[in-house]
Amino acid sequence: MQLIDVARTVTAGTATLVQLAVRGELRREHVWLGVRGAGRYARAVASGDVADDEVIDERLYGQRGCKNCPARTITSEGGYVASWCGTPLVEGRDDLGPTCGCLVEAKASVASEACPRGRWVASVLAGRQRGPTPTPPVGSP
Repeated sequence: MQLIDVARTVTAGTATLVQLAVRGELRREHVWLGVRGAGRYARAVASGDVADDEVIDERLYGQRGCKNCPARTITSEGGYVASWCGTPLVEGRDDLGPTCGCLVEAKASVASEACPRGRWVASVLAGRQRGPTPTPPVGSP
Protein backbone atom coordinates (compact mmCIF):
# COMPACT_ATOMS: atom_id res chain seq x y z
CA MET A 1 0.00 0.00 0.00
CA GLN A 2 1.42 3.39 -0.97
CA LEU A 3 1.01 6.60 1.00
CA ILE A 4 -1.46 7.99 -1.55
CA ASP A 5 -3.68 4.94 -0.95
CA VAL A 6 -3.51 5.56 2.79
CA ALA A 7 -4.38 9.24 2.29
CA ARG A 8 -7.44 8.25 0.26
CA THR A 9 -8.46 5.80 3.00
CA VAL A 10 -8.10 8.46 5.69
CA THR A 11 -10.06 10.97 3.61
CA ALA A 12 -12.90 8.50 3.12
CA GLY A 13 -12.74 7.52 6.80
CA THR A 14 -12.96 11.17 7.83
CA ALA A 15 -16.01 11.65 5.61
CA THR A 16 -17.60 8.59 7.24
CA LEU A 17 -16.81 10.00 10.69
CA VAL A 18 -18.51 13.29 9.80
CA GLN A 19 -21.58 11.50 8.38
CA LEU A 20 -21.97 9.38 11.50
CA ALA A 21 -21.55 12.42 13.76
CA VAL A 22 -24.10 14.49 11.83
CA ARG A 23 -26.63 11.65 12.06
CA GLY A 24 -26.03 11.45 15.81
CA GLU A 25 -24.71 7.88 15.61
CA LEU A 26 -21.47 8.65 17.49
CA ARG A 27 -21.00 9.70 21.06
CA ARG A 28 -18.98 12.85 21.68
CA GLU A 29 -15.93 10.93 22.92
CA HIS A 30 -15.91 8.82 19.75
CA VAL A 31 -15.93 11.92 17.56
CA TRP A 32 -13.07 13.32 19.64
CA LEU A 33 -11.02 10.13 19.28
CA GLY A 34 -11.52 10.24 15.50
CA VAL A 35 -10.55 13.90 15.26
CA ARG A 36 -7.51 13.32 17.50
CA GLY A 37 -6.41 10.37 15.35
CA ALA A 38 -6.85 12.31 12.12
CA GLY A 39 -4.79 15.14 13.59
CA ARG A 40 -1.99 12.78 14.63
CA TYR A 41 -1.98 11.31 11.12
CA ALA A 42 -1.83 14.75 9.46
CA ARG A 43 1.02 15.89 11.76
CA ALA A 44 2.94 12.68 11.07
CA VAL A 45 2.67 13.08 7.30
CA ALA A 46 3.59 16.78 7.48
CA SER A 47 6.68 16.03 9.59
CA GLY A 48 7.84 13.08 7.47
CA ASP A 49 7.01 10.48 10.14
CA VAL A 50 5.83 8.10 7.44
CA ALA A 51 6.65 4.40 7.25
CA ASP A 52 8.10 2.98 4.04
CA ASP A 53 5.68 1.12 1.75
CA GLU A 54 7.24 -2.22 2.72
CA VAL A 55 6.73 -1.46 6.42
CA ILE A 56 3.12 -0.41 5.84
CA ASP A 57 2.44 -3.60 3.87
CA GLU A 58 3.99 -5.77 6.60
CA ARG A 59 2.00 -3.97 9.29
CA LEU A 60 -1.23 -4.47 7.36
CA TYR A 61 -0.82 -7.80 5.55
CA GLY A 62 2.03 -9.62 7.30
CA GLN A 63 1.50 -12.62 9.55
CA ARG A 64 1.18 -10.30 12.57
CA GLY A 65 -0.45 -7.50 10.56
CA CYS A 66 -3.72 -5.71 11.25
CA LYS A 67 -5.62 -7.50 8.50
CA ASN A 68 -4.89 -10.83 10.25
CA CYS A 69 -5.73 -9.64 13.76
CA PRO A 70 -8.82 -11.11 15.46
CA ALA A 71 -9.65 -7.63 16.82
CA ARG A 72 -10.02 -6.17 13.31
CA THR A 73 -13.46 -4.70 12.69
CA ILE A 74 -14.72 -3.98 9.18
CA THR A 75 -17.33 -1.30 8.51
CA SER A 76 -19.04 -0.20 5.34
CA GLU A 77 -20.50 3.26 4.93
CA GLY A 78 -21.63 4.73 1.62
CA GLY A 79 -19.72 2.12 -0.40
CA TYR A 80 -16.50 2.68 1.54
CA VAL A 81 -15.07 -0.27 3.47
CA ALA A 82 -12.84 0.52 6.45
CA SER A 83 -10.75 -1.62 8.80
CA TRP A 84 -10.48 -0.60 12.45
CA CYS A 85 -8.55 -1.81 15.48
CA GLY A 86 -11.42 -3.16 17.57
CA THR A 87 -14.57 -1.08 17.88
CA PRO A 88 -14.21 1.97 15.62
CA LEU A 89 -13.13 5.09 17.51
CA VAL A 90 -13.18 3.36 20.90
CA GLU A 91 -10.07 2.62 22.96
CA GLY A 92 -10.91 -0.69 24.55
CA ARG A 93 -9.93 -4.23 25.39
CA ASP A 94 -11.09 -7.72 24.46
CA ASP A 95 -10.05 -11.18 25.66
CA LEU A 96 -6.75 -10.95 23.75
CA GLY A 97 -5.65 -7.47 24.77
CA PRO A 98 -6.04 -3.75 24.12
CA THR A 99 -7.51 -2.14 21.01
CA CYS A 100 -7.09 1.50 19.95
CA GLY A 101 -10.11 2.14 17.72
CA CYS A 102 -7.91 3.54 14.95
CA LEU A 103 -8.35 3.28 11.22
CA VAL A 104 -5.66 0.64 10.67
CA GLU A 105 -4.40 1.93 7.31
CA ALA A 106 -3.66 5.32 8.86
CA LYS A 107 -2.04 3.99 12.03
CA ALA A 108 0.11 1.51 10.08
CA SER A 109 1.44 4.30 7.84
CA VAL A 110 2.91 6.37 10.69
CA ALA A 111 6.47 5.21 11.35
CA SER A 112 6.49 6.06 15.07
CA GLU A 113 3.17 4.32 15.85
CA ALA A 114 2.98 0.83 17.35
CA CYS A 115 0.21 -1.75 17.65
CA PRO A 116 -1.44 -1.65 21.08
CA ARG A 117 -1.26 -5.48 21.14
CA GLY A 118 2.43 -5.57 20.28
CA ARG A 119 1.81 -7.22 16.91
CA TRP A 120 4.19 -4.67 15.33
CA VAL A 121 6.41 -1.91 16.71
CA ALA A 122 7.45 1.60 15.74
CA SER A 123 9.91 1.60 12.86
CA VAL A 124 11.66 4.79 14.00
CA LEU A 125 12.05 6.53 17.32
CA ALA A 126 9.44 9.23 17.87
CA GLY A 127 10.94 12.63 17.10
CA ARG A 128 13.84 11.20 15.09
CA GLN A 129 14.39 12.90 11.77
CA ARG A 130 14.17 10.85 8.62
CA GLY A 131 16.56 11.23 5.74
CA PRO A 132 20.32 11.38 5.41
CA THR A 133 22.48 12.11 8.42
CA PRO A 134 23.79 15.68 8.21
CA THR A 135 27.50 16.14 7.61
CA PRO A 136 29.27 17.18 10.83
CA PRO A 137 30.87 20.65 10.84
CA VAL A 138 34.51 20.87 9.87
CA GLY A 139 36.80 20.32 12.85
CA SER A 140 34.30 18.26 14.85
CA PRO A 141 35.32 14.82 16.12
